[in-house]
This record gives sequence, structure tokens and C-alpha cells, in this order.
Amino acid sequence: MPDHNQATPIRLLCLPFAGGGAGFFQAWRRIDASVVDFVGIQLPGRENLIRQPQATSVAAAVDAVLPRVEQQLAVPGPVSLFGHSSGAVVAFEMARQLDSLSPGRVDRLFVSGSAAPWLGRPGRATGLPDDEFLAAVQTFAGATHPALAEPRLRSIILPPLRADVQMHEEYSPPFGTATNVAVTAIRGAGDILITEADTKEWAHATRGAFDYVELPGEHMYLVYGRTMLIDLVASYQNDRHRRGV
Repeated sequence: MPDHNQATPIRLLCLPFAGGGAGFFQAWRRIDASVVDFVGIQLPGRENLIRQPQATSVAAAVDAVLPRVEQQLAVPGPVSLFGHSSGAVVAFEMARQLDSLSPGRVDRLFVSGSAAPWLGRPGRATGLPDDEFLAAVQTFAGATHPALAEPRLRSIILPPLRADVQMHEEYSPPFGTATNVAVTAIRGAGDILITEADTKEWAHATRGAFDYVELPGEHMYLVYGRTMLIDLVASYQNDRHRRGV
């Protein structure tokens, strides 16, 4: 267990998984923001931004949230990025943009539940009719949200979910597309959707340090494993503090 009291709290700017919103991470701030301050970055068309058009490409998503990320970077203190599943590729592209806008300002990129971005995945869900689309997404994600069984809620959830799936499926950078930000690739040890080998391919996505970490759980380990994630992020910050960086 890391010694949480030895380092300055780190702000972890979090990009949500497919169909999710920043509220998922905002709720985590109640745990212990003195250790890791989870800051959810809201994509357009979600929660409080429901009236904004959905972003259907990674480039459009990054452009939409970049002003809010830059505001966070203007506040003193260590900052890292985190993205799970489709959020991982958005966080990666964000890190690449920040290389030129704010070089050295982002300490680390945590990518979770995602193969390296140039690998893609077999099969596509984009453009399928609703029932076929949801069946395909359930296969990709290994789970489904119970709210999708209720027609009114389904009509609210489907548009952002479709946008995220399209964004993820159509993002295809060339092999070796990289950022200068150090990368930690995280995988649930029981994840049957994303292999260890595909996760380790993220090593080619950085010109800096790379680590591969497995945490207990399946693809959506973070739903129940937020304390493990806090400990992991804090361990890097504590090490940075001990080295006087």
C-alpha cells in the first residue's frame, strides 16, 4: 500500500468509457481528493452538456474538451490523464496534442481496458440497427446497462453510446504513432475482451517510459476497483515525490 501522505495530491483528468459521462468520476472525488483528485472531463452531448452535438470522431472530441483541459493545466500541481476503453484513445490523442501545447505539463497517461489504438478490433457496431448494435456492444464490453431495457432511458443512452462506438471504431492512427508522455497501460486480470499482448502494444505509443499493470477484475474492473486505481496512481506520484521531481 503506497504511503499517500508523502506526496502532493495529483489531479487525474478522466475521459469516460463508451456511453459514460464525467459524473462517473466526479462521484469518486468524495473518496479522498487529498490523494488523487479525479476530475471528469465531459464530452459534448453528455449529462450537463446534453444539448451539445455528439462528437463522432476522436479529433472532434479532443477539440471539444481541450479548453477545459487547458484550464486544468493552468492550475499548479501534478496532472495526469486517464481513459478507459474508448476514453483511452481520446486521452491518448489529447496527450499527443498537449505535447506541443504544454510540453512536459502532463506527468503520465493511464490507458485502461483498451488495445493499442492501431490494432482495432474484429467486427463493427457502427451503423447497425438498435438491437443489433446493442448486442454487438454487449459483446465488446462484456456487460450491458440495465437502463437500456427501459425505452425512455434507452433513447437517452443510445446517442452518446453510438457516438463513442463510432469514434473508437474509426480512430486508426498508424503503428508507432506516439506521445512524449509516459504511459501506463492497465488491464483487468480477468478481462476476456482485451488481451495482455494487445494491451502491451501501448509500449509503442510513447517515446517515454512504459509500464503494464494488471488489476483484479474483468473489463469493467474500475466500477468496483476504484481504490486499487487510487493506490496505483498514488504510487507513481509518491515515487516522483521521493525522487524530488
